[in-house]
This record gives sequence, C-alpha cells and structure tokens, in this order.
Amino acid sequence: MVVYRGLELESPERVKEHLASHSWTSAWINGIFDFPHYHSTAHEVLVCTGGNATLQLGGDGGRELEIRSGDAMVLPAGTAHQRLSSDGDFTIVGAYPEGQSFDMMYGKAEERPEADRRIRDVDKPVSDPFYDSERGLWELWKL
Repeated sequence: MVVYRGLELESPERVKEHLASHSWTSAWINGIFDFPHYHSTAHEVLVCTGGNATLQLGGDGGRELEIRSGDAMVLPAGTAHQRLSSDGDFTIVGAYPEGQSFDMMYGKAEERPEADRRIRDVDKPVSDPFYDSERGLWELWKL
C-alpha cells in the first residue's frame, strides 16, 4: 500500500478529472463501507477530499490508519479495508487503473482459492495516480 499525505486537492469532481488524466478511471464519490471488503480484480486509489476518518486495513486485527482531506492511498488488489469512524464531512473519491474493474469480496472462506488466483493475475497499474513515472508507485510499490 502507498499512502500520500497532504496533497493539494480541489473539488471531488476535479480529483476525478485528475485521476482520469493519470489513467485511473471508473471514479466515484462517496465514502468507505463500514465493513471489511476487498477487490480481487483491481487495485484501488482512495482520495480523501473532505473531513477525516479512521480506517482499518488488512481485515480483522489489521492496521488502523487516520486519514484527512488531502490524503490518499493506493490499495493493491486483495487489501481488505473498512471505515471504523468518520466525521460528517468525510468524502472519498475512488478509482481503479484503466482497464480494471472491481468486484466485491468479503473475506469469506468460500471466496478462496479463486479470489487468490484473481489477485495474483491483476496487472500492475500503468501509472501512478498523482506523479510521473519516477515517483510514487514506481519508487515504493513492488508488485
């Protein structure tokens, strides 16, 4: 997972446009579910454009992460995530690498081993959602 802190953001709609210009598409504006879930067919970028929240990453017993407006993260396929708490202004823009579409998985035993196979088969994103090819994902994320 890559976390970006203190990004200079404009409106959620402008964030969607920016992500699309970096080949992160199928963007949406909403929040994050309050139950653990993950995607076995796509990586996901989550950009906080308003408020703040506490998230849990990695499923039950996973790491807690505080985010606020201007923070973002790229979650590799298979990374469980959920919102533990948030304020009333909490807003997220989410998107996926161009050509990838998400599914909804919940960590149930019957999802495996097919979900694990799909996760292994997800291609690396062609670009970082915020930076050029010398920074961000390319510096930090080893797939």
